[in-house]
Amino acid sequence: MIIAVRYQYTAGRDLSGIRPAHRAFLRGLLENGTLITSGPLPATDAALLILDAHSPEAALQLLEDDPILIEGCVDARTAEEWQPVLGALAPRA
Repeated sequence: MIIAVRYQYTAGRDLSGIRPAHRAFLRGLLENGTLITSGPLPATDAALLILDAHSPEAALQLLEDDPILIEGCVDARTAEEWQPVLGALAPRA
């Protein structure tokens, strides 16, 4: 199941010090096949992470050890199933 997770970062917080550890954590998820892609939504102080997980709750659990979350840089997280219909992530007919 493809899950879209949105991180809402603490407004105005400088993430530069924690970003290397955050990206190293995400790289580990990418290498084990859990993370499909991720990146910032710069105009909104947020990020979008696309994961392969059994449920939205499972996706959030996979992210519990993210240093950016542990350091208190995330004000809110949401997770929901995403069903792409076109493009690289869409099911092949």
